[in-house]
Amino acid sequence: MKTLLAASAATIALASAGSAAHAQEQTVESAQRFLSRVVPGAGYWAGWMDTALDTARQKTFEATGANPYVQPSGQGVIREFAPAGECKQQVGLDFSGVQMTITMNGQTQTVPFGVSPMTKVVNWADLGEARVAGGGVVLSWRNGSSSETRLGSESMAARVAYAMEFLRLHCDTTGEGVW
Repeated sequence: MKTLLAASAATIALASAGSAAHAQEQTVESAQRFLSRVVPGAGYWAGWMDTALDTARQKTFEATGANPYVQPSGQGVIREFAPAGECKQQVGLDFSGVQMTITMNGQTQTVPFGVSPMTKVVNWADLGEARVAGGGVVLSWRNGSSSETRLGSESMAARVAYAMEFLRLHCDTTGEGVW
């Protein structure tokens, strides 16, 4: 009986050690590497884009007295999502696929959104929260702004949100991330 118990204990210990050896430890580097592989090509929309549309409506109203209906179509595309230091990611954005359909005085016109491609650096310490919303990840930043990375798959969005939350938790030294 003692031999059977010892053999069982040894088998359990080996099985546990084996699965621990195969499990990958989550690190900042692995999270950033994962994001740099899966996020490029994803759609992008940000609160400032809505603000730009509202500003266009307001300026048109002020200039003409007409209140235009402006409907965006398309989305920005994330072209680059590369590590830029331990708690930073360089993000390349392209807005060439975004159009605005403007209806005013019974006439409709479609025009480009008119925002040039840009590169910005994301500091994960500034992230308040990353949460899954359907096939996307909504990022709420501490400065009150928000953005959405549109991945098209809820399971991929969950994996991306997990990696972003890991980076937020690692990089947020204040403990004030989620409000």
